[in-house]
Amino acid sequence: PENPIDFPFDTRPQKYDKEAWSKLSPLEKKNEKALWQKWGADASNSALAKEWEKITGDSKIVDIRPIEGDPAQGFVEVFK
Repeated sequence: PENPIDFPFDTRPQKYDKEAWSKLSPLEKKNEKALWQKWGADASNSALAKEWEKITGDSKIVDIRPIEGDPAQGFVEVFK
């Protein structure tokens, strides 16, 4: 598109389930937390977050991820 969405969805850090998280070393956990903090800062400063704040008046929280699997199920999730 001419004006692509300015949001770092493609750099979102990996999510771990409880079991996988428990197997990480303290240093790995610290590094993962730092990655999430950096990503959160980048996401809050994106043009999309700023535009959403203008619309809502008080929220910069946006969550954009590609739909995986059945697109119909993805739309159902979005419109819940």
